[in-house]
Amino acid sequence: MYPYEANKAKLLDVTGRKLTSGLFEELADPTSGYTPLFKLSDWRKVYVHIADPTDYEAAKTLIGSWEHWEALAANPRFKEHLESWRKEVAVKLRSQAIAHLRSQAATDKGTAAARWLAEQGLDARKTTRKREDKDPDQSRVNDDAKRLGLLKVVGGNKG
Repeated sequence: MYPYEANKAKLLDVTGRKLTSGLFEELADPTSGYTPLFKLSDWRKVYVHIADPTDYEAAKTLIGSWEHWEALAANPRFKEHLESWRKEVAVKLRSQAIAHLRSQAATDKGTAAARWLAEQGLDARKTTRKREDKDPDQSRVNDDAKRLGLLKVVGGNKG
């Protein structure tokens, strides 16, 4: 956790406002007279490693203050980077969840996980939006079930 109170003087400007883009080498105005304390690349590594979609743990670890984090998140120059990090965290968490489902699907009690994997096909583009068709494509389900080593799905043809 970053020692916010101990470093508060370095994190505020002369009027007591929270520094935002001035905290980073890549974003700081060289004529401002402030020495940047951080690198965005270092923060990205920590942010993605923490992988907290609420930002709270990252805020406490990286800056030590939720209020200062909110000021950073509102800064357009920083926000651009933060949005990219948030997308990466979402993909990381999704990947971990699918890996967990895959291992769960291999167990005797993994029917629900196996079914979800078979129906979704592990395609991130398809699983992030609602299915327009209520009946899944039976051949795709059969292929996925076969790939996962499950029994072949029978039926499903209507009409």
